[in-house]
Amino acid sequence: MQEMWKDILGYEDLYQVSNLGNIRSLDHVVPTKGGSTRTVRGVVKKLCVNRKGYAITGLSRSGTKQYTVTVHQIVAQAFLPNFVKGMEVNHIDGNKLNNRIDNLELSNSSHNQFHAVRTGLKTK
Repeated sequence: MQEMWKDILGYEDLYQVSNLGNIRSLDHVVPTKGGSTRTVRGVVKKLCVNRKGYAITGLSRSGTKQYTVTVHQIVAQAFLPNFVKGMEVNHIDGNKLNNRIDNLELSNSSHNQFHAVRTGLKTK
């Protein structure tokens, strides 16, 4: 699968997400002390893992609080049609770190619980 990038909703000028589950910052200009500016080069962000085992990263705008987001939610928001923020997203193979779009599906709580038991991630 070829990697495709889309803007992250609300951070269109700063970050993008790929269909392979990567997050990158974009080149952007920031103010410096003394009133001038400098260009910060964009990079693919290193992801962290939260205590529940999901890949997370921080997103922020200049001068605002940083927000921690789960990568699977950001991938789903960008690439799954009919996604509404806050919907549950299921990892088809049960691997919480596999955030490729072909491994994610929209779900509900009941389906997610059933899937977790069926794949052995959770006991009945």
